[in-house]
Amino acid sequence: MALVFSTECAAGRNIAAQLIQNGFQPIGPVPCAGKHLPAWKNKDGLLLIQVSERLSRDVEYLSQLPLPEEELVVFLSRHRAENGPSSFTVHSLGNWGFDPERGGNPRELARASAGAVAAAFEYYRAHALEGFRLDLEATHHGPTSLPWPSLFVEVGSGEKEWQNQAACAVAAEAALAACSQKKKGKVALAFGGTHYCPKFGGLEGKDYLFSHIAPGYACDSLDENLFTQAVQKTVEKVECAVIDWKGLSSQQRKKVIALAEQAGRRWEKA
Repeated sequence: MALVFSTECAAGRNIAAQLIQNGFQPIGPVPCAGKHLPAWKNKDGLLLIQVSERLSRDVEYLSQLPLPEEELVVFLSRHRAENGPSSFTVHSLGNWGFDPERGGNPRELARASAGAVAAAFEYYRAHALEGFRLDLEATHHGPTSLPWPSLFVEVGSGEKEWQNQAACAVAAEAALAACSQKKKGKVALAFGGTHYCPKFGGLEGKDYLFSHIAPGYACDSLDENLFTQAVQKTVEKVECAVIDWKGLSSQQRKKVIALAEQAGRRWEKA
């Protein structure tokens, strides 16, 4: 398993520093796509890998990392929102649309682990700092082509929080939880609502474990291909599609229901 951070991201650097202070030792560079990436390892064999590019848009080359097939990659990152609240965020990766500026390959979802997302989210829930909000975000940006499930574990929303060492220490532990404490439960896809998914965040780790989440704005472009990707690229078996009933239009709800039934999956209201 690998934890990845970028030198261009202040939060990522500080989360990585917390890990290095707590047992990750340098092991020399890891070869990948003609690069030699600085790396560390802890006593459990977890890798910490440093890159220099923007994680959300420029690291598809990490698909060439020498990792076993059924591993997990956790990206340590900032969450940026202008005038946004102090926050901890977790999300799976993918691009629901055609815009490459959003990061990831157009209309491609990354492999995802609902159990890993839930483990990180629940660690944040149990250890959130005073004044910090917890958000389960919709699936967005890249990288989308890695052969392993991946997720982002983030601290937001601005420079003050990215430099908050206590917050970055919590994020480091949340990332480790994703690697070691994958939850078991009813695995689901989620559809509707806003990018920050308050409805689904309240259910995460309790009623459901969510892998991919398509917010309302992405459901207009949702089709059989994307729905199938969401099912097939979730490493656990997807049991159902959960619909934020008030977070979708009638037409969008009908589309999601039809796609779920076509895929042989139940659908449930939230």
